[in-house]
Amino acid sequence: MLESLPAEIVTQILLLLPIKSILTCICVCKPWKTLIQNPTFVSSHLHHSITNNNNNNNHFLLFKPCSLNPEDEIKELYALHDNENDNFTQHTTFDFPLHVPGLNGIYTCNGLVCLTDHIYNFVLWNPSVRKCMQLPSPPNVTYKSHASIGFGFDAKNNDFKVVRIVINQNRHNLQKDRPVVEVYSLSTGEWRMVTDPLPPICTLSRRAPICVCQWGAALDCYEVG
Repeated sequence: MLESLPAEIVTQILLLLPIKSILTCICVCKPWKTLIQNPTFVSSHLHHSITNNNNNNNHFLLFKPCSLNPEDEIKELYALHDNENDNFTQHTTFDFPLHVPGLNGIYTCNGLVCLTDHIYNFVLWNPSVRKCMQLPSPPNVTYKSHASIGFGFDAKNNDFKVVRIVINQNRHNLQKDRPVVEVYSLSTGEWRMVTDPLPPICTLSRRAPICVCQWGAALDCYEVG
């Protein structure tokens, strides 16, 4: 029966499915797997999801167990909880792959979460499929520099990107020691330097997540569109 359906009909049906069902459909047959993994289909599914959920953003809490006792060793484990119901339902868990004291930044875009620590290790996390990947180290990471971070989706190139504006904290000549811009592209898997000159003072502004600490746990609240 599946073979009798026109390819256009199959595509339209799959575009209506949530991501978890899409992942299940990959195992149905090779033609479906090829279709679903095609970049054009991925882009179309993302566009459809965003278009139909503009007025229905989900709010989640990122929860991490912690202890006031410095001798306690607690695994760096994060849990994503749905804040839209009274039961505080756990959506998924995430075993942070970096052995660091904790997160320094949380950024979200189109359902993906970008996490970074205080020494600018980066991890991209997809809560829907419960997968994460660690990004290569940025080219300019020193204790004398400070970086302003941004994470977003490049609709023109269908690509997620991380942007770092790096500023030398000990600079004495604002005209000479200008900020350096680094851009990571998910499609290429590499960082590149932006050669266009920037103003002496330049940062990326963003709406910071709400952070609280209560009853031995750290919480970060943000939207996942």
